[in-house]
Amino acid sequence: MSPAYFLKLSFFKALIRLFQWVVPKDYNIWLIGMDDGGGVRLSANAWYFLNYLAQNEPQLRVICITSHRSVEEELKKISAVIVRPNTIKAFWLALRAGVYFICGELHDEIPNFSKTNTFKIHLWHGVPLKRIFYGSKKVMDRYQARSMKMKVLDLMRGRVQLEEYDAIIYTSEGFKKIMIEAFHNPNVFLTGQPRDDAFYNPPTRDQLLKGLGLEHLKEYKIVCYLPTFRDSLNKKLNYKVFLNNEEALQVLEQERIVLIQKDHNSILEESEQYGNVLHLTNDVETQMLLLLADVLVTDYSSVYIDYLHLKRPSVFYCYDLEKYTSQDRELYFNYFDELITPGLKVKDEASLLQAILVSIEQPHQFRELRQKSLDFFHFYQDGRNSHRVAEMTKKLIERKKS
Repeated sequence: MSPAYFLKLSFFKALIRLFQWVVPKDYNIWLIGMDDGGGVRLSANAWYFLNYLAQNEPQLRVICITSHRSVEEELKKISAVIVRPNTIKAFWLALRAGVYFICGELHDEIPNFSKTNTFKIHLWHGVPLKRIFYGSKKVMDRYQARSMKMKVLDLMRGRVQLEEYDAIIYTSEGFKKIMIEAFHNPNVFLTGQPRDDAFYNPPTRDQLLKGLGLEHLKEYKIVCYLPTFRDSLNKKLNYKVFLNNEEALQVLEQERIVLIQKDHNSILEESEQYGNVLHLTNDVETQMLLLLADVLVTDYSSVYIDYLHLKRPSVFYCYDLEKYTSQDRELYFNYFDELITPGLKVKDEASLLQAILVSIEQPHQFRELRQKSLDFFHFYQDGRNSHRVAEMTKKLIERKKS
């Protein structure tokens, strides 16, 4: 970050702090931060919530904030209004907007913002299987140890503390206490995740393949491997499944199976392929991959919790569980509890390959366990989560006016 960036950020923040007391808020202006949020450039909860608002709330002025050109291109497809941060327009909207929605941290996604009389709503980016924020000593230790540069940047942006959010969404009663403790904030609301609405009115398989540019895979079974991030890992050393495993690659080809791997916060600028294993970039929308997948493979990512809505098989590849939980993140639950992880658990590539084959041949295995797990993680299973978030927001606004 250049000195010019710091100066511009500081200038805007000073003006916002000065004028926020005299410029009236318009609670029909809703700003949505589209960046960050779970290892993709386009935040899924923000994206699906935005689509709902565009189709159902024409009286609102909904504006998207993004720093990424690839995200802009997606937003243009639905004629969304887009603003880049650190611009005069972003500065004015910071003063006027009555509501901000984000999936990561507000000062990261919308660096020009006003705390005063603004509703700050956290959509988060996944059901927390891993401990988050105040719920994890490791996370808080890393936060305290952040660089001086980041501390200065936080000061200049006016970091929004977790306790300051006016609303935080969650998915089931089992997570109410977890979210309150993680944010040190009682303002939690049971709405479900907007991104899970995608599973209740999905495109056809042909449409999914075309949208992802994978029409050539029409005759293949598709397995998606979506691992979580490792805080302690050099991203350049990300594990690539079945790399140099000729036996596994031959079996995949013989069985007409393609395995798609997309890392959380992938470093790839372009897709890569070896044999029947395809590596994708962050530009791919994760829910579309889940809809396409016949089988999901993951480790400690909560992505499988979304996938439960589809009632298809998941394989849990926990090859470094002990290392992960000791060095990266603690988990909220016993990983081997079948209510938490309803499916085959494996720790090496040979077992992983066999688990994939079994899951494709016997997709109904663990079906009852998957349903129990779905009920535990998701109170709502109706595709109306975005609607509930919108109604929650309106009630907050009405309460303020009354």
